[in-house]
Amino acid sequence: MITDHFLLDNTLASIVAAVQTYYPQLVIIMSAVLAGLATLHLAMPAIRSISHGNLVGFLPDFAITLLRIGLLLVCMANVADWGNDIIDGMQQIAGNVTGQNPATLTPSGVFNAGLAILSTLEDAAGVGGWWHPILGIEYAVLIAIVFLAFFAAAVIFLLTLIAARWVIYTGPIWIALAGLEQTYDSFIQWGVRLIGISVYVLLQIMVIAVGLTLVHNWSTTLTANKGAIMSNLYCSNFTGK
Repeated sequence: MITDHFLLDNTLASIVAAVQTYYPQLVIIMSAVLAGLATLHLAMPAIRSISHGNLVGFLPDFAITLLRIGLLLVCMANVADWGNDIIDGMQQIAGNVTGQNPATLTPSGVFNAGLAILSTLEDAAGVGGWWHPILGIEYAVLIAIVFLAFFAAAVIFLLTLIAARWVIYTGPIWIALAGLEQTYDSFIQWGVRLIGISVYVLLQIMVIAVGLTLVHNWSTTLTANKGAIMSNLYCSNFTGK
């Protein structure tokens, strides 16, 4: 059977591995930025309280600032693990809901499902004798449509997973910029983007899982009828026209 030899899955893994090579350095740099902004943020209310001669009024701002900085530091240290766990969890949920093995809900899994259909059609070509001009054209068009459809679906899914990893691994940048009260919303906005891309991954995987179930049924039907698949009568019956 034709497969992509996990080319798409390996592409995603290679991109993630390359990002992870530089990610620790990014975290170190952004931690320093966060520390500088946090120091500045602590200094601002302190200077304001001292100028007004009200040191007691500085304590609530100081406590709130420490809590914010603590939250940001915890997220900075765990953003990659938590983000990847969220994405993996969405894949697991989709697999549980649809009954599909999560290991097959990957870009290569989608593409290989289409290639399995192509293999079945090629076997049918050998059995049914496709070397007639009209049937040969129909076969070529059908093969192209099936290949392009599954390849496009697999690439779209791959790009979605890359986008999800991009949101995860750029998290330290937005977390560091949230060190000031005026820019704290950048952390909230990043969190909203992470949740949004996670839900999008979940929905896309569920659609793919349903599609793979239909593909399995089609493959079973094609395999059972490959001896007659080339007849125009069978094709019209199979398409319902």
